[in-house]
Amino acid sequence: MIELCKNDGSVFDKFELSNHHFFVDESQDVKKVFLYNSITGERVETTQIRYDFVGFVTNEKDDILFVYPKHLVINNAEEDAKLTLDCIMKSSKRRADLYYGDDSTQLYKSNYPFAAFYAIYNYYLTHGLFREDREFIKKNGKGKINWKFTISKSNKYLINGDVVPFPFYNKQKYYFSNFITECMIFAIDYTYEKFGFIMDINPTGEESPDINFSEDKEYIINVLQQLKHQTFKDDEHWLINNLIEYFSKTTIGGNYFLKCHEFSVVWEDMARKYLCDFYKCMSPNNEIIFDKNNSSGISFTKKTFYPNKSKPTQKIEPDYYAIDGNSQLIFDAKYFNEVSELDYKQVAYVFILKEYNDICVPPHKKFDKTYSALILPSNLRKTLSHFELQTNFTINNSDIFISEEYIDIRETMLNFIGKM
Repeated sequence: MIELCKNDGSVFDKFELSNHHFFVDESQDVKKVFLYNSITGERVETTQIRYDFVGFVTNEKDDILFVYPKHLVINNAEEDAKLTLDCIMKSSKRRADLYYGDDSTQLYKSNYPFAAFYAIYNYYLTHGLFREDREFIKKNGKGKINWKFTISKSNKYLINGDVVPFPFYNKQKYYFSNFITECMIFAIDYTYEKFGFIMDINPTGEESPDINFSEDKEYIINVLQQLKHQTFKDDEHWLINNLIEYFSKTTIGGNYFLKCHEFSVVWEDMARKYLCDFYKCMSPNNEIIFDKNNSSGISFTKKTFYPNKSKPTQKIEPDYYAIDGNSQLIFDAKYFNEVSELDYKQVAYVFILKEYNDICVPPHKKFDKTYSALILPSNLRKTLSHFELQTNFTINNSDIFISEEYIDIRETMLNFIGKM
């Protein structure tokens, strides 16, 4: 059950966690945040310690501390936990290189093998439980004699005037599927038992396998290793490899955790899909207009530019770039609780790309208009001004404007996993 609900970026209370026996690694899971004067915008000396991950931690009683994304208002603790984990898992599949690297680089960390589990569960959803018995021909084995194989392979002996082949080759049914099936049932049902109320999964409904995991772990892994060499099908190899991974890294009992320390990566993926699905146009006031029923269909991509003549390999990469008629759109994802400082990088993007010529427009003609925006999470839709150049700095660039586009994070998350 979910005992404590927090948001990424909310204030960290060490004593509250101690009272509930939750362990949080203060060297990785929290950070010191400077506070700013709400009127002047200047940083003040006061600091706070805040949560710095999205995910969960369990205690020895299987209670859960769940940390939700910034700005997500919790309507239902368990359903919103499922929504959050679904988004993390979908993003992790799209960016496996970022989520499953070595311990020093990976953005997704857990002491429970969720990646292997989801591979097993996806196989189960596609193929069902593994149900393929194999029939082997074994010399001097048990079972019915395979006469065709025996006659073709055996030596022939004359006994009492009769030709007798020897040795005999027997058909022997080998229940290849039984062990793999039981391993699948254990992995799925144990995960459901521990995390089913915060994960969008279902149990198998099968009888629990007779597996004493704490005693049989090494035996299970050894048998799976042997079975892997008895199949040549790619999907079966993939299944068995993930079963080996699952049983190698699963410990029964203890405190589990799943932490995404860079939910900004997930936000970038979610916001891109939202833009691609619902962007319609820019308003005369430099505000993004979204339309869920009649979007423009424009695709936003992470486009690479090489603007430095002195060092041509250096590049800039706005998160979202698109061309809308004779206008160019330069947007960047920002996963903040609040915008307290000027985003110099976005300002630089505009100044560098404002005169950019693209092959999509007629030769020697620059874009008529460059729109720039920061895409931020919120619990409601709104547009604010982020940057507008003072006219006494330059006349030629007086039209430069960067907006802050706040979009509903719940709506963005539901759209990302196809449930809106």
